[in-house]
Amino acid sequence: MLQYIVQSSPFQKGQFFVRTLPGPTYTLKEAISSIIQETALTESEIQGTISALVRHRNLALIAGRKVDLGELGRYSLRVRATLDSPNDPLPKDYELVLAVDFPPQVVPNLKSQVTVERQEVAAHQPTIQAFYDAASKQIDTVYTAGITARINGAFLKFDDQDPEQGAFFIAEDGTAARASYYLTTGAKEVTFNIPAGLSGPQSVEIRARRREAGALLVSDPFGPLAAA
Repeated sequence: MLQYIVQSSPFQKGQFFVRTLPGPTYTLKEAISSIIQETALTESEIQGTISALVRHRNLALIAGRKVDLGELGRYSLRVRATLDSPNDPLPKDYELVLAVDFPPQVVPNLKSQVTVERQEVAAHQPTIQAFYDAASKQIDTVYTAGITARINGAFLKFDDQDPEQGAFFIAEDGTAARASYYLTTGAKEVTFNIPAGLSGPQSVEIRARRREAGALLVSDPFGPLAAA
């Protein structure tokens, strides 16, 4: 079951977001355990097959090939860099991007099976009261990608080692980028580095769990913030 909450839009007054609440992560260990129960395969056989599939996928990508593994996804590697002239060599700090997508029938198949349920805002939901951008020294107006920022509020504390928790920047198209480096993660103040590469208007939200494996609590989106 997918659970969602309704939040006011930070980009347009009078509109509202439907925000999905992610449940606990389904891990590879759980997947292997499930497969063991359905088949005659052993854990080592399943793990060996997965490792071999990953290894051969990577070898094909390194060789410059696209990889199509059906409902497991389609993969390709892309080089991204900016040059000052067409004859410049590729810089050592070029970006390597792994693109992943899935066959078009995957989402309709999932939609035909999924159920959804609305949730109300929970007690102790994180609340953002102020956003401070260290580079511009402005409050509640702009963000500077790759630079330190501070959020003040209530019930902000989270486990910064859990990739589902933290400070997330949300673009107008709904794309979310998580801050990965945190200096402080207190109940009333969180200090972190804004993800590099962000552009355009962004709202920011805090996602936190009050206890291990508990429901993921999401603050109302704060913003929008303009790119400095």
